[in-house]
Amino acid sequence: IALWHVPESRDDTAGGVDWGGAALAVTLIIGATYFVVNRPSPSGAASTKGNRAEMRASQSPDAEREYQAGLYIWNKRRVEDMPKALAHFQKAIDFDPGLARAYAGLANAYLWEGNPSLNRSEKYAHVKAALNRALALDPNLAEAHTTLGYLEGSDWKWTEATREYEKAIVANPDYPQAHHWYAECLVFLGRDEEAVEHINKARELDPLSYAILNDSVAIYWDAGRYDEALTQAEKIISFDARYEGRARIWLSRLYAHKGNIERARQEFKRFEELSKSAVLDMDYANFHASIGNKEMALYYLNKLEKSGGAIKETYMVAACYAVLGMREDAIKWLETAFETRHPSLPALAANPDFDVLRSDPRYSFAR
Repeated sequence: IALWHVPESRDDTAGGVDWGGAALAVTLIIGATYFVVNRPSPSGAASTKGNRAEMRASQSPDAEREYQAGLYIWNKRRVEDMPKALAHFQKAIDFDPGLARAYAGLANAYLWEGNPSLNRSEKYAHVKAALNRALALDPNLAEAHTTLGYLEGSDWKWTEATREYEKAIVANPDYPQAHHWYAECLVFLGRDEEAVEHINKARELDPLSYAILNDSVAIYWDAGRYDEALTQAEKIISFDARYEGRARIWLSRLYAHKGNIERARQEFKRFEELSKSAVLDMDYANFHASIGNKEMALYYLNKLEKSGGAIKETYMVAACYAVLGMREDAIKWLETAFETRHPSLPALAANPDFDVLRSDPRYSFAR
């Protein structure tokens, strides 16, 4: 099986792709699995000094109200509320079928399980249809180009993804989501400094976004800037008490990585107190692996496998085994993650959890 940028549609011939001399960023060879990511040349980045596209205001106050209501819900990224966001965006379209931003909002809501009854292909069909309509109405709509960039990235089409993010930023340099998702894309490609610049810009533009603040921790983590990741995780706690639990998970992980095991235990204990009985087996496995408690980590990993929960967390299970130094198990679960196209796979090259595999001849890359 050959997996390249777009497993569903790309030709599986290494010599048939012209990336303009781009340097090889990631090569993962696991048994019969071959995964390649190419790093686009930074010199091809578009300038952000463009004329901002004029955003058409709806002539319908009802449409604008419904659009803003949908946007408010979507920005919280609570999956259980996404059907409400989708309904608001659809009502905005009903009031004003020419409101391009509402179609972009509809695409985002579908992307975040606005209709949980849809399978992956059905969901993506709705997302693409909404984006096509948005861009037909406004070819320079930053919101639509941003979501299209996210969509391209989810198919590992990095050149196309970066192109869309750059279009979005040229169209509207002040759209925070463009900087947010572009930062994630850049850190996956090893362009860490640029990634940090863009996530900082996103946070500057929208300081009240939990999603941006939380993902800034992940970007600093992937970029190897652990002290700054700690600072951002601490900010989450003061930002909103509802998100303190997950912030404590980040803090536990970061302190363990820095070798402060006692503080890592304290942070995880606080997470347990906040979560009461809702702590997941995956959380326990990750925690025990991070502090070097192999016996307990394996207990929870085995529990996950027996319950069937591991198949939903293939990437995290692989990372856990890698942290434990169990290369063969890590590679086995990475193979499964590739087969199931786990959405976190693009972070593979950046994630320090996989450091133990970097010397394995079956796994070689240069970020």
